[in-house]
Amino acid sequence: MENIFNFKKIISVAFATGTYISIFSMPWELSVIYSPFRLILLMIVSILGMSGWLFYAHQLIEKKTAKSQRVYRYIYNSTTLVTLSVITLINYVILYLLLIISITLFVPVELFNSWTCAKVQFTFTNYARLIWFVASLDLLAGAMGSTVENEEKIRRITYSYRQYHRYKEAEQEQKEQETSQDASQQQVEQQTSSNESDNEQYKGQKQEHREEDN
Repeated sequence: MENIFNFKKIISVAFATGTYISIFSMPWELSVIYSPFRLILLMIVSILGMSGWLFYAHQLIEKKTAKSQRVYRYIYNSTTLVTLSVITLINYVILYLLLIISITLFVPVELFNSWTCAKVQFTFTNYARLIWFVASLDLLAGAMGSTVENEEKIRRITYSYRQYHRYKEAEQEQKEQETSQDASQQQVEQQTSSNESDNEQYKGQKQEHREEDN
């Protein structure tokens, strides 16, 4: 449960955005007009969109390596996406609960009813629909906050221990390869420089011998 609350920046950006847009009348009217099917669809799109963005922005995909097989990469990537979706769904519920407080405080019932075509006798339902609509929009806005989350922390949350260990091994192998390539390049440059120096020295000695012969 502690890992879920590690996405504080995402929740804070989404909550701030939701509190701001909830004071305008356009979201009020849309929440009343939209059908339950459209609200459900918007919620699903926002959850999957956030999960996909986290997966892409933080490069959580299991890359092809010499030790990994295709079926395991598919399992690891699917597990990561499912884990992200579950965590995003729980954060969606947390965001919904926070918006209940803010919207109840900042959106008066009388003003909401007068500025929309809502039926007065369905005040609770209309408020629930407004919070639902705003929460879905805010989760998409929270994707901006996901880019400032620590990439290492997100990997620890979404990866299993074995997968995280494999990722570290692949990262270490890549660093070793880059270090080896840099060392080889430096060795080639040093050898080239040494050969050029020897050639210049040889030319100098040859020139001296010619001058002595003359």
